[in-house]
Amino acid sequence: MSRARRLGAVWLAVLATLVALELALRVVAATGYSRFASMLRAWDPAADSLVPLGESCYRQRPLARFRFVNGRETKANRMGFRGPEVAVPKRDGTYRVVLLGGSTSHGALVGDDETIDAHLRRALAAAGVAEAEVVNLGFDSLDALCDGERLRVEGLPLEPDAVILHTGINDVPALRFPALAPNDPARGARAAVRNGEDARRATRGLWRTVKHWLLLARLPGVLRVVTARSGPLPGPPAPEPAALDAFEATVRDAVELVPPHVTVLLSTPPSGLATLAAGASTSPPLVVDAATTQRYRDALDARLRRTAADLAARGRDVRYVPHALPDDAFLDDCHLTSDGNRAVAEDFARALAAGNRAGAGS
Repeated sequence: MSRARRLGAVWLAVLATLVALELALRVVAATGYSRFASMLRAWDPAADSLVPLGESCYRQRPLARFRFVNGRETKANRMGFRGPEVAVPKRDGTYRVVLLGGSTSHGALVGDDETIDAHLRRALAAAGVAEAEVVNLGFDSLDALCDGERLRVEGLPLEPDAVILHTGINDVPALRFPALAPNDPARGARAAVRNGEDARRATRGLWRTVKHWLLLARLPGVLRVVTARSGPLPGPPAPEPAALDAFEATVRDAVELVPPHVTVLLSTPPSGLATLAAGASTSPPLVVDAATTQRYRDALDARLRRTAADLAARGRDVRYVPHALPDDAFLDDCHLTSDGNRAVAEDFARALAAGNRAGAGS
């Protein structure tokens, strides 16, 4: 065989291998539910599943589709949130609740009819609220800062009768530091997602087109992230007091945005860290270990309780809502099964009903 023929055979073999690998990656991206498969899909620079919100936050793009790692899928509505469309301006007689928070509020790992907002709509209807609407403005990795931003930009224009701030989980990493700017990368999961989204959007020109059409072009970046060393974050045994003060101030600022006649419920997502299997992944990562992370979460919860009590003493209709769930309600350290989300929704429904009865009797 001549040299030219041998080189041609080698190039054909390389081409065939690349084509086979591209096809295999497409099968994985289309059918897989692992982190690797999810990142293959997300690494598309033309996907635009998220859009910026404020200086450092983000939200869903309207009509964007999301597939969770367990295979469940959801699609944002035309306004860019999970759940039914809502009328703007609000129809007369409508009782509208705005739900804020991270992936626990968004409903990660469960179907559209199994989220907190879906169960809360049914619970309010069962309680006799005929025209109840629950708008789910929660989304994955959002922290209290982004909750306030989303409330200001999107929630308040919807004229809510009640606002639920179900937050705290994604603020844990920031409590390792005494003081952080709002857009400091150390704030944790929210900043990591926003920074990754900005980097994806920064791809320009021919390479953007190549990465859009060929999964092979995305493979180096995906492997770099997937194989990066992960584990518990370093941190002090207890949260930094100044960071807790900053969290509390952020929550108070959000509540101050809400008109005085609107009910506000404050709540921390229940924690499943106590029963988490050794070595299991968490979202966001642990700080030092499960026990230390739980102390951080408890400290955030205590600040929410204090905030609610203080504002209520000043005449605001602000209440803290606790949750107590069995171990089998947890899918991981913070995300819940459908039954777990139902229990949380019923806690919110009882609190809203109690407030409405108190208002009617005053």
